[in-house]
Amino acid sequence: MIRYDYDAAVSRNLGFITPDEQSVLRNSHVAIAGAGGDGGMLAVLLARLGVGGISLADPEDFELENVNRQAEASMDSLGQNKAEVVGNTIRKIAPDADVRVFREGVSESNVDSFFDDADLLLDETEITTPNVAIMLAQHARQRRISNMTVLNIGFAGLATSFEPTGITLEEVLGVDKPGSMVDISRWLPYIPPYVSTSTLQEFATGQRPAPSVAVGVSMASSIGAVQAMLHLLHAKGPTTRPRPVVARDAIVIDAMTARVSRLKMSRWTHRRHIARIVFRERFTRSNN
Repeated sequence: MIRYDYDAAVSRNLGFITPDEQSVLRNSHVAIAGAGGDGGMLAVLLARLGVGGISLADPEDFELENVNRQAEASMDSLGQNKAEVVGNTIRKIAPDADVRVFREGVSESNVDSFFDDADLLLDETEITTPNVAIMLAQHARQRRISNMTVLNIGFAGLATSFEPTGITLEEVLGVDKPGSMVDISRWLPYIPPYVSTSTLQEFATGQRPAPSVAVGVSMASSIGAVQAMLHLLHAKGPTTRPRPVVARDAIVIDAMTARVSRLKMSRWTHRRHIARIVFRERFTRSNN
């Protein structure tokens, strides 16, 4: 039987990651709220990068509609808790990792335990539950750690983060009290040019859930894993690595359009992308 050895397991990282950086990752702990699409794949990537501690929180079980894109979603895992399944996968990848699972999700009753030892928060909760996101953001600021989020949009991924002393999540969302609704134009600065206005309308009116594909999840989680690594290295610096992208900026990489962008998280950016789609559709109709 082959015995697990951390140095051997991460040895192929070296060359792109230095031994000192690898040591920082090994001694870091990341708290991930949401172990579905982006959050679950992010957790697995961070484990393979050699992050030594990961807390996972998610109250949901895998469903058949998750199989197209979510890490560890398969016919074998349907009906099982997402955080628990992803946590077990990480334990198989890195048996000595400190994996903590919160299968009930995060709430005021367990948020302190969820943040224990955390050097970074990855908020992958649903935009439909802004109260949870705000609670997490507030606790991250109290602990003076960064709050990062990634989104998959079509074949693209987006990442941004909130520093303890910078612009807040609440300011970006335009939310100033519990129970407030979030205007999606504040949270989604990038709309792919290949999506239709009818799809956007159906999603906005609740007629269908947001479409999501595995490529976008992979792109978002890959961008997020690099951004998370940069956060950890700078938090425990010094380092010559680039600084992570922080709000109101966001980094977007779209595999379909082969474009890399650094956008402002604002209504203007969102509406500019919507206008481009509307113009394209009208131009196409007028030429048919």
